[in-house]
Amino acid sequence: MLTNPAITISDSRSERMRASSLARAELTVREREVLGLAGQGLSNKGIAQTLGISSGTVTWHLKNCYQKYGVSTREQALKQARLQEQIKPVVTSICTCGRVHTLWEPTSADAPWKAGEQA
Repeated sequence: MLTNPAITISDSRSERMRASSLARAELTVREREVLGLAGQGLSNKGIAQTLGISSGTVTWHLKNCYQKYGVSTREQALKQARLQEQIKPVVTSICTCGRVHTLWEPTSADAPWKAGEQA
């Protein structure tokens, strides 16, 4: 049976990429805080005001999260954080618009804030 070396390399690379994407991303406490607030629907400016940091710093933390998860959007990062249980739901409600809204917070006990409180 003949094998194509290009396919073998490609398969090997895709397996490594899949394995690395399945590995648990090690987020910092601040990155989990930023993702938790993003999961609550806050904008970068809202996250910055809540945490007392600049919106540029929020963008920096989000970009670090994207890189660690191997994603390119906020929604994808939130999905990965939920799947890896780095943020958890705190409130689920049905809005007057008919949609279900869920607020998220970091799962780590070392997170200094709780939902509804400001740092």
